[in-house]
Amino acid sequence: MPRRTKAEEKLEERLAPVEAAISAFRSQIDKLTQAVVRATTSQQATPSSPVVPRNHRSQTSEDVPTSTRFEEPTFSRPDERRGLKLSGIPKPEKLEESYSFAQFNDWRRRCVSAWAVHTDHSFKMDNLSAFQHLSDSHSLAFSIGYQTSSVSFYCKFEPKDLLNACNDLPKYKKGRIYSLKFATSELNAVLPLLSRFINRSFSRETQVILTGEAARENVSNIQETLKNSLILRDYSLCLVTGFFLLLKNIRDERMTIDFLNHPKYVFVNPHVSYDQYLLVSWNGKINYFSVKSETEFEKIGHSFFDSDYLMGIARGLLTVENFDELLKLAKLSKSYIKLIYSGYEYPAEVELLKETPNILDSLDERGATRDRSEVAWNLLWTWLNNIGQLAAMYANLHHIDKVVFVEGSSNDSLCNDILDISFRFSSMNSSKPLFLRHEGYLSSIGALMKNLALVQQKDFNYSWEENFFLGTGMYGKEISFSGTKFMQTVLDSVGTILTCCPLLADPEAYSPDLQNIYVKDEYRAYWIRCMEGNTTKSTERMLNDTCDNIVKAMVSHYSQQMLLRLQLLKDIPFVFGNLSMRIILDTLDQCSKELGLIGLYQKIKRSESRLALGLFLERVNTLDKLPAPDRHQELVTSVLIGNLFDWGSTEASALISSGKFGYKEAAETLPSRPWLYDDLDKWIERMEGPPHKKAMIFVDNFGFDLIIGILPFTRELLKRGTKIILCSNREPVLNDVTHSELIRVMKQVASIATVFNDALTAGDLVLMEVSKSSCCLDLGFIDTQIAEACKDVDLLVVDGMGRGIQTNLNATFNVDSLFLSVVKDTWFASTLGGQRLSPICKFTPAI
Repeated sequence: MPRRTKAEEKLEERLAPVEAAISAFRSQIDKLTQAVVRATTSQQATPSSPVVPRNHRSQTSEDVPTSTRFEEPTFSRPDERRGLKLSGIPKPEKLEESYSFAQFNDWRRRCVSAWAVHTDHSFKMDNLSAFQHLSDSHSLAFSIGYQTSSVSFYCKFEPKDLLNACNDLPKYKKGRIYSLKFATSELNAVLPLLSRFINRSFSRETQVILTGEAARENVSNIQETLKNSLILRDYSLCLVTGFFLLLKNIRDERMTIDFLNHPKYVFVNPHVSYDQYLLVSWNGKINYFSVKSETEFEKIGHSFFDSDYLMGIARGLLTVENFDELLKLAKLSKSYIKLIYSGYEYPAEVELLKETPNILDSLDERGATRDRSEVAWNLLWTWLNNIGQLAAMYANLHHIDKVVFVEGSSNDSLCNDILDISFRFSSMNSSKPLFLRHEGYLSSIGALMKNLALVQQKDFNYSWEENFFLGTGMYGKEISFSGTKFMQTVLDSVGTILTCCPLLADPEAYSPDLQNIYVKDEYRAYWIRCMEGNTTKSTERMLNDTCDNIVKAMVSHYSQQMLLRLQLLKDIPFVFGNLSMRIILDTLDQCSKELGLIGLYQKIKRSESRLALGLFLERVNTLDKLPAPDRHQELVTSVLIGNLFDWGSTEASALISSGKFGYKEAAETLPSRPWLYDDLDKWIERMEGPPHKKAMIFVDNFGFDLIIGILPFTRELLKRGTKIILCSNREPVLNDVTHSELIRVMKQVASIATVFNDALTAGDLVLMEVSKSSCCLDLGFIDTQIAEACKDVDLLVVDGMGRGIQTNLNATFNVDSLFLSVVKDTWFASTLGGQRLSPICKFTPAI
């Protein structure tokens, strides 16, 4: 017999109670069955608590008492009818004194998108933006399950610039998918709410698509309330379509659960693929699907022990009315508390136990409550264990690589934990099942994707990105609208098709983020505190720079929302996957765009670019007079000096805002060699060799960074005969270069530097836009046009701290790569082994 490892011994020791519990539960099944029979007999005399028969389903609208139906509210003002409440609007101070009512009304109209979004984890969403966009949507997709349901719709939105400062916004409307998840028991409250918004326009009928395990039982209810015809879609088709859409577009969508270690949730690289999946749907009915692709899948099994049987037993034994009540009762049991102590991560419950050390002893004094909670726990465990065991059996029987638990009966993490334990035990720990961050949304999003009217829209077929600011995330706090609780996912169209960068040496092993601050608690505490301080300081600066009360109100609102969002990321660091600076910075950018504060840095960018253009010709003339080795050294140093002008960094912005920090002062501030990463000599040696065929350069900040740093560097490569692709963001982010700004600057420098003019004319210099605009760079999701342009690239140059340090610093490439940046955070530099303002010049030959 092979010798067991310590890990195996540890796992066996931790699972011993589970094995004993399973054996005990099997012996209790007969007792439970007998109890149901007794309960059924007794219920004949007390029909008020009937045991639910097997074929019982959720009530139709005719079954619902009139008193529980949604009542259309009365409105005293037109703006209330639109779902807006004047009391919830953040007014500027003393607005009534300085503005007329007409001006105030205009201000309120301009800020509708800002007031409509209160996306934090502690607010009441009386102005939920999703419902405001319903009137612009002509398609609605429901997925009705027996426990949870979801509704998704597609709309178009146009980014607004309330400051009227930015001319670089896309000149088209972008596509967006809103998806709301709610308890099926709330369906009769949700339907009138949706009807109130979708029936506002009579230009065309809204298409309503219906799918889900309980779809047919609710056809008449939905049709009667929404007063629309319905299109029924096959549930398995919609489920698989939504599954692959999220896998292709969302990073950290899949995860495994590891309750013996930290982190508990281990997220899977999106480019890791499997030949076959077993999808387990357990939202009432329990079904097992074998899936090979979006078009090749089949149902291979199901379980008779579905939620009808479960709730029938629960109602008979415990007098609970729904699954959530059963779950809540089970959490009062001693078994559940012992499970928490065995290594699970439930922050709220664990803190409660720490405050009450003798809670285990006190449970013995609860008498009947304790007995009911243990029965609830055993019943819940038996039901979920049955699902996990069958999943292991079907996976083994059909030789399927990976099991994925998708749409389930609850949003509570405990259910996934028990499913994980059950599957791993039943499969002898041969593999780990996968779970999804967006479980519960798949089939309604898939139904939307299968709507022919939407598929014909070009924008709908593009790639999608997750909106961290508007979404509630995994296990985030529910949002409330008119008394109904929802979880929300928002996907924004990127405007093109994204793919993986072909320059990556190992796409399946590629992770863009340098620091996983979900795992590193001290890193997370620092960065959240840093971003909170940066948000507060930038808000103060913006408030001091304007006398416009409208702008002041919106800036204050922006600060409030960002601080609340940062608190969410601090409390639940896995809410959007592996928390990183990329997620934090993207959340900040999405917040500013949603609130219409896009052009915050336009004035600074214009001023700095004018100064830089005035120095450009003198700088290139000076460089041309230097011998080659000195010139290459000066070119790299110029990029590093220019990178100090970064308003996204707290320490750099403090230097720049002093008013006495120009290019000369930046050059004096840059530390002397040796640098933190110092491959300058290797780069100079490479430049003495044959020229590269084609270089792809990802640019960073506008102003000195671009004009005095990157452009002279680009000019040198062009003179050597290297073709160049300059990549910049489509949309504005902080003070980064946008594609339209890059085009304007290139026209200006081409008029005074013939090298650029000749290269642009000959097509040796190409400017490309990055559709997934960010101050970081995820090379796992780049434009297909950029990926195709990588065909002959043999040099990759990445400029900036966000693109080249916080992301991609440890990435490996199949071409030469040069990373140039300055670590503009003293603490961050110390974690890398450096000090304040540590330069990085990292050159790595092709693998």
